[in-house]
Formats: sequence, C-alpha cells, structure tokens
Amino acid sequence: MVDSEVIMQALIQSRTETGQDHLFISYASENGVLAEWLTLRLAAEGYKVWCDRTKLLGGESYPLDIDKAIKESTFRVIALLSRESVNKPNPVKERTLALNIGRERKIDFLIPLNLDNLSSTELDWMTSDLTFIPFHQSWADGLNRLLKKLVQIEAPRDPLQGRETVSKWVTSQDSVIQKPERLWSNVVPIKEVPSLIRKYYVYNKDDLEHVRFKWPFFCQNDEEVWAFGPPEDKIPVIERESLDWNDYESVDGIKTNDIVSSLLRQAIFQHCLKNGMKLSSDGRDVYFPDNLFPKNKLSFKKYDEKVTYVKAVGERTFRVAPGVTEKSTYHLSPDVVILLRRFHKPCYQVNLRIVWTDGQGMEYARGKSHRRRRKVARNWWNYQWLSRITALISWIANGHSEWSVLSTEHGKVTISGVPISTMSPVRIDEEHLTSIPTDDEDETEILDDLGEQRESEEEQ
Repeated sequence: MVDSEVIMQALIQSRTETGQDHLFISYASENGVLAEWLTLRLAAEGYKVWCDRTKLLGGESYPLDIDKAIKESTFRVIALLSRESVNKPNPVKERTLALNIGRERKIDFLIPLNLDNLSSTELDWMTSDLTFIPFHQSWADGLNRLLKKLVQIEAPRDPLQGRETVSKWVTSQDSVIQKPERLWSNVVPIKEVPSLIRKYYVYNKDDLEHVRFKWPFFCQNDEEVWAFGPPEDKIPVIERESLDWNDYESVDGIKTNDIVSSLLRQAIFQHCLKNGMKLSSDGRDVYFPDNLFPKNKLSFKKYDEKVTYVKAVGERTFRVAPGVTEKSTYHLSPDVVILLRRFHKPCYQVNLRIVWTDGQGMEYARGKSHRRRRKVARNWWNYQWLSRITALISWIANGHSEWSVLSTEHGKVTISGVPISTMSPVRIDEEHLTSIPTDDEDETEILDDLGEQRESEEEQ
C-alpha cells in the first residue's frame, strides 16, 4: 500500500517539473486588502502564490513579464471579481488570457471569486457563465470553498513549508520590528457576579411584560423565573428557593450556565437602555439615538490615555440605482456575548453592530441593514475597529475602570471598563505605513448599493 504522503510528494514533484506550480492572483487595487490576506492564507497552506502586494514571498520575485508567467509558470489564475475589477484594463487582460489558456488546454484555468455578489448582467460575456466562489458574505467561508477546489484539481502544494514561508516573509518586512506591543481584545472581565440565583413565583405573569427591560430574569415556566434578586418595581413575587450556581451544572433540566449568562447579558443590555440607548423595533438590539451626545461625538480614552472620540451616529450616501442616491443614518450598536467560563473567570465580549435608519428615523429591515454595514465596515482598519470597540466598552462602564450595572440586595454585577490585553514580542513600525484616517470621516462618501432590490428578492 502506497503512503498518502508519498503520493503527495510525487504529485508536487510532477507539477514542479512542468514549471506550472504557481497560483496567480488577479485583482483591482481597491481589493488589495483581500488580495494580500488571501495570498498569505494560501501560502500558509503550502501553495506558491504570485501577488504583487507580497513580493518575494518564499524568496521568489514577482514576474516582470506577466503574460509569460501566466502562460508558462501558473497552475491557475484566481480572479477577484468586484465592481472595481470588472472593467479595469489589467484585470480584464489577465482574465482574458486565462480564459483563452483554459479553452486551449480544456481546463478551468480561471477560478473566479465573487466579492460583491455580482449578477451575470454585471459581467462581460466571457465570465458571465462561469461558476463563482462566493466571497461577499464571508471571507472565511469563501476561503474554505477555494481550498476544497484546489484540492479537487490537485494544485501543487507543499504543506510542510507553508507556514514557515509566511512567517519568514512577515518577519522580513520593514514594517515588522522586534519591539513588544500590547494587543487589545474585545473581551472584558466581569469583576463581580452574585453567587446565588433565586427562583421567584410571579402571581401575575402579565407583570413580567412591565419589567422585561428593567429586571433581568430567566423564565422557568409561565409562573416561575430565575433572577439574582427581586425586581425593583414592586410586582408581587415570592422567593421559592436559592442555590449557588457554581455548585450545579443544571437545575430543573436547564443548564445553570445558560441561566446566569442570560441574566448577565440582560443586566448589561438594560443598563444601556437606562443610560440613553434606544431599543430596536424588533427588540433585539440597543443603539445610540441621534443627539445623545453633542454633535454625536462619543468621547473615550485611548490605550495611550489620550481623549478622543468616535461618531456614535453619522450619515452615509448610497447609490441605489444609476444616478439615484439615498442618504442613510448609521447608529453604533453593541452586541454582548457572555463568556462565563472560557477565560477561567466571567467575561463578556463586545461585538460591533450598526443599526441603519432613513431620514425619518425609521429602521431598515435587518437584511438591508446588514448589507450596508458590510459596505461601510469593509473599509475600516484595525485602528477604527479598536476605537469603536474601546469607546463602547468605556461608555458601558460609564468611563470608569469598573462599574456596577446591576445592584440587588443580594449582590452586584460589576464589569471592568478595560478589555483584556496581551503582549506581542513584535510590532508594526507605523513609520513605514501610510497614515490611517481619523474618525472624522467624509460623511458624503458615495457607496455603491446597486443590486439591492435583487438581493432583497432573493432573501424573500
């Protein structure tokens, strides 16, 4: 029986001898971030990749003669298809050459990745009937599909060298220097949690509707709920039992982790509402309303202790049809995920959402809101994500190093105002990078939203 690793090495050697062992990334400059990310991920898997953003990756220089490299040394061309790349001369030439080679060799030489959910009518006749790998919803999912495709077509690969190649390339870049740097997360410690949970009998279940956004509770059934303490509003309840949730894996068939996680999330959620956030129409999100802060500027302290701000509410202009634009208002919205035991202590994770409204303050449908969030957020860099997450964490903690979001006669829920961080032995030398724009963004930037009606119909 032949060892699978022997077969793999033999296949690698066969492809190498023909010289056609590279993947060539064809893209428009506007999609450069994805092109670089994809190149490094493929290289880490052991593939040889040509992309002009990662020159000398693996010690090989980027080819001067692109046509010759594609014809003689390329195994497949991976084309990043977007609204920017569809009509740009260089990407069009590269795709045309790849399609001609594919017809000549009777193989699928071009592997197209659909970045913007382009329809066939938005493509030229040469590529409109090809099978695309979708990247518009998730880069991670798109990468998994691409890797499966490359395995199916037996693309040359040396998995033993991949990660080492990428590591050497990263450490060789001028932008990486051997100097420690603190890395910040979006995970925040919960300093204090009541040790006991209590079961209450509620005389009138309709009373629960009146305290749903004032009292954190977990329904056991129509008459009984679990909570950290009694409600502040004096609705008639009787305490039936109490227990230390750390001592029980489940109670009455319900995991105690689920009960406590729900109570903690509600406590933070309700704290946000008490301090001025607005509840979304479907009751699933809280977000900053217009004019909660002067000029909608949410101030906070950066990691270097300097005070700055982010826009809690702002405007963007979308092109919804040729010659037709629509102004939309975005509202920052924190999504809280409770991590009860993952870090050996209770924590919560802050994820950034955006709620979109029209000129009259009416919320968009969730699907439309998600699409517009993706169009805006894909242009945010690490600093812009960090600023918004840090601002949300600081605001939830009322600008303090720790703050109690819930106080009962039986204990408090106290959260930190500082996220968990760690130290990296290397850092990016920002002097070698282009400057990153501040948060005072161009509020009239036009973002393409063509095809929105078609997408809405597909969702229905």
